[in-house]
Amino acid sequence: MINDLILAENLTELKNYSIILCGENPLTQKLSNWLEGSELEIAIAPDKSYFDEWIADNNTWLFVPNDAQSEWENILNELDKTSEEIQIRVSTLGALHYAVTLSGGALFTDENRHLLEEKIYDEKLDSYDRSMEYMTFVVLSDADVDEMKEKNPVLAHGTAKVGTTSIFDSLLAAGINARHLHAIIGDKIIETIKTMPERVKIISGVREPLSRDLSLFFQSESSYNRYVVSQGNFEQRLQNMMTNLYKNGKFLFNEKPSPYGLEFGWFDNEFKDKFGLDIYETPFDKEKGYTIYHKDNIDLFLYRLEDLNKLENELQDFLGCPEFKILHTNNAAEKNIANIYKELKQKYVFPKAQVQLYYEENERMDYFYTKEEQEAFLRKLNVEL
Repeated sequence: MINDLILAENLTELKNYSIILCGENPLTQKLSNWLEGSELEIAIAPDKSYFDEWIADNNTWLFVPNDAQSEWENILNELDKTSEEIQIRVSTLGALHYAVTLSGGALFTDENRHLLEEKIYDEKLDSYDRSMEYMTFVVLSDADVDEMKEKNPVLAHGTAKVGTTSIFDSLLAAGINARHLHAIIGDKIIETIKTMPERVKIISGVREPLSRDLSLFFQSESSYNRYVVSQGNFEQRLQNMMTNLYKNGKFLFNEKPSPYGLEFGWFDNEFKDKFGLDIYETPFDKEKGYTIYHKDNIDLFLYRLEDLNKLENELQDFLGCPEFKILHTNNAAEKNIANIYKELKQKYVFPKAQVQLYYEENERMDYFYTKEEQEAFLRKLNVEL
């Protein structure tokens, strides 16, 4: 019954409905404030008892708290049964926040659009600042030489959306010095790692690439980092991202395109080119779901995200830390965009060229996944034939 994706695809559809923001929480108040002066008719229903007052003879769009969807389920089902003459739609407050942040100006007249822009400017600026801080943090550079020498942190080092944020948070929770990064940049830091007197431990991950690419789109959207996603509607931005990923094989800190796709080429850029560690020279243990590689003073634990939940003991042994527990953070399924992401995965059809890149005669895909596993992935995804 809950439909969030439609907001991302066509926010102006809201103009055809009376809007009810449900519940008493900071997000309800923020959205009510943001949308004041828009072309929408908006009311707030602090609890379910207010529905009879607000739902009358016009089409209504209800927005419920993300973390309380089940609490509203019964009343929403009753509304669905008794409202044959009017149309009732239901979405989450988080999805509305996401859509308004990205394209809320479409809900205002040209004359009033500044009202929204002024209200969310500070939040966007704050998010931009945080995203820039994130960008700095996920690069290990020459500025980090002293930290590397003094602390020798475990490096949660992977391309985006393969679980390294969860690994990083898990390391910190276990009391282990750690850094989360997507790239190592600078001759000094590379030389420092090579010459560390103690062994350098790195944990990295890989993931089914089509799902990773789709998840990466939301990472870039929600952090306002439009690296390769030009302005446009939701569909255009999504297509721009996907086209760049499979056509150029280059994104963010990837230093050169790869004929195998960005994710698989990342290992060449970060390990082979910088440290002489070519993972593809050693067979990957598909049955166990991970392999440990050694090169000079570097120990690399490389896992498949699909198998990560069962590798806690193996990671404890690798780290020499029985207190290490795998936490799950930065999970799209737990964010405001959870329903949008879920609906898009069910609806989006991956272009044939993107599927061919990963699944047809790609030795890197075969390196990590059996043919049977690849076929199982494709059965779960919508792909252009």
